[in-house]
Amino acid sequence: MHRTIDYVKVGNRLRVERENLNMTREELAELISISPYFLGQIERGERNMSIKTLTSLSQCLHISIDYLFFGSDPISNNNADDLYSLLRRCSEKEINVFKTIIKVLIPHLNRQEE
Repeated sequence: MHRTIDYVKVGNRLRVERENLNMTREELAELISISPYFLGQIERGERNMSIKTLTSLSQCLHISIDYLFFGSDPISNNNADDLYSLLRRCSEKEINVFKTIIKVLIPHLNRQEE
């Protein structure tokens, strides 16, 4: 089965995920060592990216390449089910605190792995 990649949709998914983490284009570009202008072109679907840039974006935003290209569910593993189970026990206020903490931590997790 051959699926066509719609680079405008890829760029939109990247932008949405970046914004979900409250990151500016400049912040994300710096984390993955590309220019904000080039990241903007990728987000608008005007330019393609190298495999290195693709994997850096995927790792930094903690989303799968399959999700970026085809819009498949970005979370599809048992760890996510465990996390959802824990979050179901929390109040709305507690969930908002966790969301804020996670949004701050995610972009910096890859820096620790290097």
